Amino acid sequence: ENHHYNEALLRENEPKVMIHSTTREGWEKIKKDGCLKSWNRLKKEESNYTKQPIGELLRDPEGYRDYIMFSNCNVSSEIVILSKENNKIIMDEDKEYRTGARLYFDI
Repeated sequence: ENHHYNEALLRENEPKVMIHSTTREGWEKIKKDGCLKSWNRLKKEESNYTKQPIGELLRDPEGYRDYIMFSNCNVSSEIVILSKENNKIIMDEDKEYRTGARLYFDI
């Protein structure tokens, strides 16, 4: 059975915690704004916000820019931050990068 995006429940196999990782600059912005915002919302509020979202390099559909991305306790969100820092996709889980913030959300 399909799971609809606005259902307020988790299936048994779904994680109870979701993670949002961000750069140090992103963390400062989150603290200042008091909330997480999608890339499109940030770009609308500040026209000089980053030139392109990292999702463009990842070949995410353009519509993803309307959403905040989360991961489920794996390294994928850290790979995104590493890639963003280097402005290219890097899949090396052991490569050093400048840590930012990792936000945990209890679902």
